[in-house]
Amino acid sequence: MSQGQFRDLESARAVNSTSDYLTMLGEKTGAEIRLFASAPVILGDMTATIKDAWREFGMQFGCMAQLFTDIRGTFESSSRNELLKGKRTLPVIYTLESLTGDRRNEFKRDLELAAAGASDAVERAIDQMHECEAVHYSLSKVELLRHRAASALPINLGDLELHHPFRSLVKSYSVQW
Repeated sequence: MSQGQFRDLESARAVNSTSDYLTMLGEKTGAEIRLFASAPVILGDMTATIKDAWREFGMQFGCMAQLFTDIRGTFESSSRNELLKGKRTLPVIYTLESLTGDRRNEFKRDLELAAAGASDAVERAIDQMHECEAVHYSLSKVELLRHRAASALPINLGDLELHHPFRSLVKSYSVQW
């Protein structure tokens, strides 16, 4: 988990592709939630299949939650914007991978200026990400991770009472943006 956190903090240098970003998610929040989701069954006397299912659920759910948080932070219109911290989130990486030539260089320059605190550069970078449909691409990855988490879940949510805490947890991370 620590390795993923360090890669996130150093993402401007350590995350250079979509693959790097998704790996970092798995090492950071994916690993954390994987541990939390599987701890009760690891401590209990469950089968390896059940343990593996909870681990997989935790990994996918953690990655989904972190990705959604990163997307929101990338388009935040406040001092909490991830671009001001120099972060390389999926929308940023996707845009970098989509652009070429002068447009790519301008976007990279705006990222550098944003990391130095230039709010006008943040707005230009956000506009460029919208033009490249980075939000749509990134939210499709959130939905894929949500599907994978739901598929791995070793319980049937339909069998849980309406106000069960687990249902509330899953509902709280539904994409409503």
